[in-house]
Amino acid sequence: MDGNLAKQIMDANSKILNTLTGLQKINEKIMKELASQQLSNAETLVKAGSGQLNTLTSLKTVEDVAHAQANLVSEMGQLIVDNARQTLDLLTRSQAEVSEFLEQNVSELVEKTKTQAA
Repeated sequence: MDGNLAKQIMDANSKILNTLTGLQKINEKIMKELASQQLSNAETLVKAGSGQLNTLTSLKTVEDVAHAQANLVSEMGQLIVDNARQTLDLLTRSQAEVSEFLEQNVSELVEKTKTQAA
């Protein structure tokens, strides 16, 4: 095997490995952000639930309980919507970051391959 060809193959493999490593870093960052978001949401839900329990102990009538439950449902619904919006925003930003990263790295690899082939 020609030494130049072997070097070209090693360079291409190195570039591919660097690209995969960069992609892994982006994925890791995304997963950490999602996990942090979910922990925050879980904490909010626990606080809302315990607040609801405290509220229920002081209620006197069925109407008061129904009103408190309606408020909880409304609060939980808003939390779910906010969580979905935050997750969508994160995934949209992440998709753009991954696309840009891949476009840049694949373009560099293609250009390098063309240059070496010429």
